[in-house]
Amino acid sequence: MSGIPRIFGAVEAGGTKFVVAVGDERGEILAQERFPTTDPGSTLAATCAFLRRGRTVGSLAAIGVGSFGPVEFGKSSARYGFITNTPKPGWSGTDIAGTLAREFACPIGFDTDVNAAALAEHRWGAARDIALV
Repeated sequence: MSGIPRIFGAVEAGGTKFVVAVGDERGEILAQERFPTTDPGSTLAATCAFLRRGRTVGSLAAIGVGSFGPVEFGKSSARYGFITNTPKPGWSGTDIAGTLAREFACPIGFDTDVNAAALAEHRWGAARDIALV
């Protein structure tokens, strides 16, 4: 172990806003930003730009995404990481995980926003989950 904490990216891809953060393996949030969910290209570009800026504290070990949906989160599916047939205009067929994977050389975790919130609540408690929203 190098003594340097691993850095992780986090993306809460909501239907009205995205919350992106960079944190360390201790669970400390080092930087966070919120912006409206607009069209996929602009919103994912803003997400990538934030995560690139966050790399100044270290390279990203992994990025976790919790997304509005419906989504494909089966890792064996060719459409893993896609938003499927959503009522959100312009977002059906958006490849969130693939977009991030092409931009960053690290593993990308992808799940529903509901599952991500449940995992965060289990790991850090409800107060921490609410603080990120």
